[in-house]
Amino acid sequence: MRDYLFLLLAVVGSACHPIAGSAATTRAAGPRHCHYDVVLTDATSGQLEVEVRCSGGEVNTFIANEESIAHLITARLHDGQALIRHGNRFDVPAAATGPIHYAINLDAAARQANSIDVVYKAGPAWVAAGSSWLLQPQPLRADTRVTVAVRTPANSGFASGMKRDDSGNYTILARRLHSATYGVFGAFREEGFSVPGPFAFMPAVVTTSPHSEKARIKVVVLPGDLTLTMDELTYWLREAAMAVGRFWGGFPVDDVCILVIPKAGYDRVVHGKVVSAGGPTIALQVGAQLDPSRLHDDWIVVHELFHLGFPTFPHVNKWLDEGLATYYEPVIRARVGWRSEQDLWQELTYDMPQGLAAMERQGLDNSQDYRDIYWGGAMLAFVADVRIRERTQNRLGLEDGLRAVLARGGHAGTVWTIDKAVSVVDRAVGVSVLGTLVAKHRKQGTPVGFDNILKELGVARSDDGVVLDGNASLAPIRNRIVRPLPQTVDAP
Repeated sequence: MRDYLFLLLAVVGSACHPIAGSAATTRAAGPRHCHYDVVLTDATSGQLEVEVRCSGGEVNTFIANEESIAHLITARLHDGQALIRHGNRFDVPAAATGPIHYAINLDAAARQANSIDVVYKAGPAWVAAGSSWLLQPQPLRADTRVTVAVRTPANSGFASGMKRDDSGNYTILARRLHSATYGVFGAFREEGFSVPGPFAFMPAVVTTSPHSEKARIKVVVLPGDLTLTMDELTYWLREAAMAVGRFWGGFPVDDVCILVIPKAGYDRVVHGKVVSAGGPTIALQVGAQLDPSRLHDDWIVVHELFHLGFPTFPHVNKWLDEGLATYYEPVIRARVGWRSEQDLWQELTYDMPQGLAAMERQGLDNSQDYRDIYWGGAMLAFVADVRIRERTQNRLGLEDGLRAVLARGGHAGTVWTIDKAVSVVDRAVGVSVLGTLVAKHRKQGTPVGFDNILKELGVARSDDGVVLDGNASLAPIRNRIVRPLPQTVDAP
């Protein structure tokens, strides 16, 4: 059984409107644009000084999205007058004009939080979720845009997966600041490489959004004693990116930043997480003693890279995207020869029953335990894959529907509803298998018949693991899951 460890200098010109008003005043609309000038003033203590200028509407409050470190933030007007603080809210005094200034000390934040989900220190560098250092203006328009310029001292830098505009500023919608992707401040190593981009292996596919022929992968390695050399590290990540790219028909996004955080005392990848609001960044905590000969034994990197090809959902529906990654990660590694077919079916046979309670008793939306969420979602994906292949005479699988979602622009940087994703999948494969299964298992438990499906596929438990029967009725489907047909996807 697998041991799961789950698991952000230009100044806007004179067109700026004043930031004014008291918190008690209700405004119909907020600003259209806010620009943040961020300066790392002290690379030893991690002191950040930020100036915010908004235009196109007024701001009456700034929100510190990470409440646990909100008390470490000091905020004032340009004349030195303090903003009125209420917990994690910083209210702008009535009739105030000009920019807002605030400061946060990353070292102090890291001592308190010590988490990559908030702020984490690695030697002379800090990993900081955007939500920890970018205050969110209120009120917001649906399209309030934030641009960010970052300056650092000599021998220090900044890295992030956030997108950049034509002026070189980082950019994100203000409503997504509460979950903004990671930024790294301080001293670190950086390398990059390219792989075939979205649908590079499927040139005839029609998509709804422009994409690049090549996908750029930026690797940022934080300080720490890694056994792996940079060449070994980038070779491994490139191989994993290619494996995932072959599943999606090309690497699913145009660019991604991968943060490698050495973890002393471990010889494996300890934890991985994708944060994609503003642009995808993957944080990997990599054991400092990870043996180069065992890189392909790891499953976390493929699991996290897989997430890049599918939309983000509200928390209650995490079982779908996590379940898909849990099911397809071992399949992808088997397809490229990093594990045997026998080993794949042994894992699915013995580990997937962890999801039976979610599927058969409480319902997937009601699941709280990570095993229910990950393996419950994986079991639904597995059953959907088998039944889609059965009803399409093994021409199509669930993955063909997932590629249709990606072709409609449904990558990790987007937020969809589960109903929209399921509808696109069902239309693409021509049968309403996924929608039917979701309806049956989402709100309440319904029997799955998992053992019967294994029997149909020709998978039987044994003292040594599993025995595979080539004469079983659905044995061709079992074979096709590991050795798929050339990739197809319907035009959106």
